[in-house]
Amino acid sequence: MASLQPPTGIPSRHSFEAFLSDVFAVMAELRRLDLPEAPVLVGYSLGADLAVHYASERPDAVAELVLIDGANPVAEPFITEADLPGFRAMWEEQVARQEAERAKGSARQVLLTAQDILDLNLELDVPRPAILDQYRKIDCPISMIVSTAIAGDSTEGRAPRYNQLWRDVTGSSSPTHRTSPRSFGSARPSGKPTS
Repeated sequence: MASLQPPTGIPSRHSFEAFLSDVFAVMAELRRLDLPEAPVLVGYSLGADLAVHYASERPDAVAELVLIDGANPVAEPFITEADLPGFRAMWEEQVARQEAERAKGSARQVLLTAQDILDLNLELDVPRPAILDQYRKIDCPISMIVSTAIAGDSTEGRAPRYNQLWRDVTGSSSPTHRTSPRSFGSARPSGKPTS
């Protein structure tokens, strides 16, 4: 499987590290509130990856993770060279829809171009093989929700590969799977129920 090169043109404010820095800043403000218990982090897509990275660096600061369509626990890059045209078309369509909504007076703002989104996903895919190590550092329950729209139920194209990667890691064919760090091979039990 061909490995893609990390992008070089991502503006610093649109990098994974910049977004992760924002998460750390928000969580630092929450700690100042002296809440009675740690918060549950919910992340969708890129937000799921950010939540996993934050929780792996601050396992004591999170009560639970809810990850939706992101932070795929696969031991290889998610986006291959063959995937690029499909992913690029998907993001171009999404950006076009958002721009059309904004033109109608929607308050939604499109800050990233389709190329920015693709570059960010490629940047995120570079450390993807190490994500299982990130999961092993987390000591709280993790709920993962994966929509069937990502891989679908097709027996053609790339859907079978994505579905097999998912089943290999989770041991489940369910589109909704609740697990714990121990399920990803952690030597430490989470000490909390996962279902």
